Amino acid sequence: MSAPKSVSKLHNRLRRVLQQAYQAEQLSTGPADIEKYVRFDEPPDDIRKQSPNAWAIVGGRKDFKRLSTSAQLLREDGAWLHFSVSVEEIRGELSVIAYSFELVFDQSANPRFVRIDLNQPDHKNDAERGKRCHLHPGHDDIQIAWQEQSPEDVLTFLVTDLRAIKER
Repeated sequence: MSAPKSVSKLHNRLRRVLQQAYQAEQLSTGPADIEKYVRFDEPPDDIRKQSPNAWAIVGGRKDFKRLSTSAQLLREDGAWLHFSVSVEEIRGELSVIAYSFELVFDQSANPRFVRIDLNQPDHKNDAERGKRCHLHPGHDDIQIAWQEQSPEDVLTFLVTDLRAIKER
């Protein structure tokens, strides 16, 4: 699949990933709520300063306490996710500046969450650790280098592929 050329096309593709997961019974959040919870927003201030034409696409509500009451995009197994993608559209080309996708499991799971981040260029993680793109396996201070992927691929991975192993 080729990269989308506009922020609205990326927005539609991210919604489509979630709608297909709903149709495959991997997501319990229905189409109307997907439309409601996946929306355009202002990017973080530090990104806006570097890229005045940047936009953000957010899905779900970010909650650093990871309370289930904040869940908006729910998988069928009770896990939920939220994400933010900051992009810039220049002369018909879309550039991904940064993203953060987090999947949160119920209280009994270990690890409790998995987050995949792509930090903006020149972020301290990239300069100090060489990990612009990385995965947090259940702890904010633990980072594992992760291959940069498209926002659609990361979302698909978290919604459909990453599953907790059930008790044997």
